Amino acid sequence: MRDLQVSITDYYLGTTGFVEDAEQFTTPVRATVAFIQKVHEVLQHDFGQKARYQQVFAGRLAGGDPGAETIEGLRYVRNVGQHLIHPVVPDPARVVGNNMALGFRTSALWADVPRRVHRSLRPNTQGLRVHYDAHLLGSDVLDTFLDAARFFWEVCPKAIHRAAGGEWTGFPLRHQAGVATRLHPEEPKWDSTDRRDWDRAKRWMDRGRPGGDFRVICGRLTTEAGTLLVGCTFRGHASFQGFAETADQVTADIALGYPYHAADPTGHVEPQIGAWDRGGEFTPFFLSSAPVADWIGEPIAVAPEGPGFVSFQDRASCSTSRICLCPPDSTGGTSVLVRGFRSVESGPASN
Repeated sequence: MRDLQVSITDYYLGTTGFVEDAEQFTTPVRATVAFIQKVHEVLQHDFGQKARYQQVFAGRLAGGDPGAETIEGLRYVRNVGQHLIHPVVPDPARVVGNNMALGFRTSALWADVPRRVHRSLRPNTQGLRVHYDAHLLGSDVLDTFLDAARFFWEVCPKAIHRAAGGEWTGFPLRHQAGVATRLHPEEPKWDSTDRRDWDRAKRWMDRGRPGGDFRVICGRLTTEAGTLLVGCTFRGHASFQGFAETADQVTADIALGYPYHAADPTGHVEPQIGAWDRGGEFTPFFLSSAPVADWIGEPIAVAPEGPGFVSFQDRASCSTSRICLCPPDSTGGTSVLVRGFRSVESGPASN
């Protein structure tokens, strides 16, 4: 399973920059597909719980489970790969990033399989096309890889390879500012227009450590839902995301070992040009003009109380400050409309 997890990470790293030639995706995609099939075969035939896995997989497939059908769709891809050079295509409409500051990222989609190629396949393989068309065709390649990894986690959680801290090896993937792509197999799929999806994703993110290296609490924001602590999430000397958390959530994060500091950023950080995407959306970020350690002080043990830093009475007063710290639509806890607050790393993609 470790090979599969690392191969997904390698594919994701390969999507950095402008990718116009499908050949750049071919090798990492084929490698990941091969590892997915290898894990599936091992669980079916060589694993101690093979009888249980075979029964669970067959039952889920018969019941139309998206994860099981994605595995079968990827099995179709593996067999098609003997006849088709490029199973995926770059999607130029989904290039996002910022001019040299945050880097760029190019998504890839599963391509249509020509009929002549499909007809050359064995009948059993041809029967898998229905799963490919339903769950892969036209879909983001990374999303389908995460779906496959999630399926293995759901049916055989002990198979997951974990790093020393207990997190999946290779995950979470590194966050690209301004991009809402899932970055972890356990992360629920969510639609920003569906409140139930929102709540489910928020609960999942709130259970984990925040992203980035550390956070600096810079102010207090009063909302209808209560008082929130707001500030900057840093990776190195750069802050690519603001945050807004309750005091209880901050204390819970500290208990998980995540470092929080309380400091005034005035005179220490400068706003930079926002990240942009093809839809014209912008994500501002800040750079520290001096080493961050020079002005943030020691990590705090509990969420701060009482005076000591700026307090905003509402979002409007926060947004008119020189450094707006609160993310969009912050009404309490973590906003999942802007990625990078909690379970993902905030930082630039490689150029």
